[in-house]
Parts: sequence; structure tokens; C-alpha cells
Amino acid sequence: MIKYKKNILIMIPSLGRGGAERQVSVLTKNLKSDFEIDILVKNLNSGIKYKYYANIININHKAGSNILIKFCRYIKNLFFVFNARHKKNYFKVISFMEEMNTLNILTNIRSQKSILCVRCYPSELLKGKSLIKLFYKLTMKVFYNKSELIIAQTVSIKNDLIKRFRFKEKKIEVIPNLFELSSIKNASNEQKINSQVMQSLNKSIIFSNLGQLIQRKGQSHLIRILEKIKKDCGNVKLFIIGKGDMKFDLINLSNSLGLKVFVEDRDLISDSYDVYFWKDTDNPFYLLKISDIYIHAAYYEGFPNVIIEAMACSLPIISSDCLSGPREILAPSSIRPENQTKAEYHEFGLLLPSFNETNENNKIDNYKSEKIWAEAITNFINNKQNIINYSQKSFTRCEDFSSSKIIKKWKILLQN
Repeated sequence: MIKYKKNILIMIPSLGRGGAERQVSVLTKNLKSDFEIDILVKNLNSGIKYKYYANIININHKAGSNILIKFCRYIKNLFFVFNARHKKNYFKVISFMEEMNTLNILTNIRSQKSILCVRCYPSELLKGKSLIKLFYKLTMKVFYNKSELIIAQTVSIKNDLIKRFRFKEKKIEVIPNLFELSSIKNASNEQKINSQVMQSLNKSIIFSNLGQLIQRKGQSHLIRILEKIKKDCGNVKLFIIGKGDMKFDLINLSNSLGLKVFVEDRDLISDSYDVYFWKDTDNPFYLLKISDIYIHAAYYEGFPNVIIEAMACSLPIISSDCLSGPREILAPSSIRPENQTKAEYHEFGLLLPSFNETNENNKIDNYKSEKIWAEAITNFINNKQNIINYSQKSFTRCEDFSSSKIIKKWKILLQN
């Protein structure tokens, strides 16, 4: 007897490189045996960076140059999504990111149940009074409760949705991101740096940071902190991996502090540099593998994928206690203090006071926070046992987020 699979639609803005895109890739791989899957995207301008086990539907959206054109094209997208849903009897429609969540809920067909995935801490993400943020806030408050279910990545996001946006608690399910850990571990073993340079680098303590080079990721703080701890710790280095608008500002900041800067594709690799800028790459894991400690300084997150990826490479984690994600990963049984002013050693890593985006240009506040970080990091690396112990704990903790464990939650949710 032939078993017919139910159809599901997954909506996401693009299929380029990013956390949400990687999650959709892993989801489709693990759901393909149970469902027929379509993926609807705004456009493919950023290419297809991961493997997707689904049919791809492209809106072919073009960005507008002013608010009127943007509005008209958004209405056009609404009609496109509505027609796509009307033509096919989807069992569930799952959306990622704010714009696709609004398209999902505003085109909701009663027999096709909408599931909205909230991937970032909403009160931080939607700060400000731009028209687009006001629209997202309004849509969230008025329409999101009409969905079948809302998936939050962390308990902190769930609580924020209930408190600030009046979501019904029964509507929210917490499901963290899922990871193909074996793929990360295999990729981390790739050798791309010659053995002689590797031997020289191994004599240093290497911190690594992976992500977009934008203000809220906090790389400027890490560079200033590196300059401080070099005075006490000597041979320490910082790997910054990724691309973004702040790359040249960060290079200039490093130079202004007297740090020696390596830029991939510009300089010959050696151990003589302090700050290394590596390009965005399909495989950043080999760079994490040769690091000693992963350091995360974001102002806010949803669920920081890179912390789990670094754990899969057996790296100890030092992170800002930002909303949300780091505390849930590193200290799952603890409660976040209202005003954290000191380092906290927890079961799976070291949590430090988060930087405040509104204080980015406040040198006094920045100096105080960076001084706390510098002192805590110096103490951490001066005790070599910290690196050994937390490396082992990272390797253990990341297994809690393996695709084989988390996918069970998705399948229960989708099959009910």
C-alpha cells in the first residue's frame, strides 16, 4: 500500500549563508522521509549555500527604492503567497524571520495551519520607530495569536513574547536549533594552513569569533579587550571570521591600537600577527578547531548557533550574557540577573556582562565593561585547567542540540 506524504511549506527570505537558512537545510534533510516539502523564498539573489531537500518556489522579489514601491511590492508578495497556498493543500506552513512570518499569518488559510518561528529576542530586534519595525510590532500583537503555533528558540524569547507582545502562553512551544554535529566535526578536521605555520600558531592562545561584522556582534569590544590582555598574557591572538559593513572599521581600530593585522587574501599567513581577519567561508570550522577559546560579545541574539558549533569543535566558551541564548546554553538551570556586573563561571562556560548597544559610543561605560572582560579572561586563561575542563564540557553539552534529538520535537509537533 502506497503511503502518501503530507505537504508542508517552509517560508524563508533567502537561501544564502545564515543561521535560519542552515536550520531549514537540516530540517528538510530530517523531515524529507515523512513529508513532501516546498520552500518559498523572496529571491535567490544570495545564491543557494546549503543543500535543501525540497522543491524551491521563488517569489523573485525586487527591493524597492522608496516606501511606496516597497509597500506595493509587499502587497504583490502577499498575493503571490496566497495563490501558492491556495493551489496546494499544505498540511502546515512554517515561516522563519519577521517578514515571512507576516506573509504567513496574513495569508493564513483556515485549513492550512500557520507555524511562526521567532528567531531573535523581539524587544531588542524591534527597538526603534522605523515604519517597518512599527509594522512588525503591530502585526505581532494583532495577528500572531491567530496562528496555530509560535516556535521560540529559547525560554527568554517565549517570556518576552508573553510579557511585551501579549502572546498566549499555550500558543508558544520552545524548540532550540538543531545541528548536524558529525558534519561540523568532520569539516573541522580539514587542513588548510601549512603545518609549519600551525606549529607556530599552536604556541599562542587563540580566541575566535565567527559572525557578521556588524555593530551588535561586538567585535570592536573584543579588539580593545585583546589589546588590554596582551599586556598581562603575552602571546594571545584573535581570529575574526566573517564579512560585514564594519570590516574596515575593525581593521582600522586594530591598527590604531598598535595591533598587527592579518587580512586573508592580502597578507601571507604567519604567527606574527595579533588580529586575523578571515573571509566568510563555507567551512569556518577548521579555524575554530585550531583556536583555543571561542569568545562571543553580541549585544543580543535569538539562539547563537555559533556557540554550539564552537562546542562541537571542543572549544571552551566565553560569552556575553545577552538576551537570549548564551545563558540557556551555558547555564541552563540558572536565572539571569537584572544587572550583571561580574564574571560568572557556570557548568558549561563563562558568562560576562553584556554590552549595551545604546552605550556603544559611551567610552566610560565601554571602558568599565571591557575592563571586567579583560580581567576575567586573563584569570580564565592563566588557569590552564579551565581550558581543559570547559573543552570537555563543551563537547558533551553540544550533544543536547544534535539533530537526532531536536528533530523528535519537530516531528511530534508536525504530526499532531
